[in-house]
Amino acid sequence: MDDYFSALAQYVKNNDSTAIRSFLSNDTDEQKLIIFRNTFLSSCVETLKRRFPSCVTVLGNDFFHEISRQYVELNTPRSKVLADYGESMPAFLDNALKAQNLENLGYVTDLAKLDNAWNEVYFASRNILPNEQDLARWMENIDSISLSLCTSASLIMTQWGVSNVWSALKSGALTEQYEITPEKEYILMWRDTEGLILHHSLTHEEWLFIYSIKQGKSLTLAAEEASGTGEIDISTVFSQLIANNLLIEKV
Repeated sequence: MDDYFSALAQYVKNNDSTAIRSFLSNDTDEQKLIIFRNTFLSSCVETLKRRFPSCVTVLGNDFFHEISRQYVELNTPRSKVLADYGESMPAFLDNALKAQNLENLGYVTDLAKLDNAWNEVYFASRNILPNEQDLARWMENIDSISLSLCTSASLIMTQWGVSNVWSALKSGALTEQYEITPEKEYILMWRDTEGLILHHSLTHEEWLFIYSIKQGKSLTLAAEEASGTGEIDISTVFSQLIANNLLIEKV
């Protein structure tokens, strides 16, 4: 039985019927397998549509479906949990648009990054929040404490200014025109204690400070690196991270 399921998985994921053929008794069985695989692929495509709703809206259902089908054929799920599927879709989408000479739609890749981050933040595990004693100890050992960004927070850097458009799409529909410009945007997205997904635009210096903390660097080093690129109010940024429960202690 294990051999059968292994052969079935090989066929479904890789469209390789070599191993499964020994288990087929007639053409009807083969037709059932084809239907089974197509159903599986369709489920994957629908998962991508749910994960990247802003891209579906901007590109249109048919076009996004076509690109998603190509992605699924080359990137079948590695996990049984389809909610985790599609992490590499933004990069694939970027290459697909360039291959069709649609560089003018490059901003859609950034919409995909934000959709992706929303999904990851929404499904992220909960961290144990620091209590007052923990915070006091952090302050006492500010130069040596090792902190990190909580798992339900994500840093995103986009090449286009799309956060306002993405927010409007996420809330339902575009009710006004937006100008999308090719300029980098730095965004922090997180899930609050009530389960709401929030996001905030950052300066490059603020993003660099938080990114350095996420990379495991000390607060002192993170502050030095961020301050070296421009002006930043470290105390305000750090206080906001604490207030929004976005920092955890690395063990």
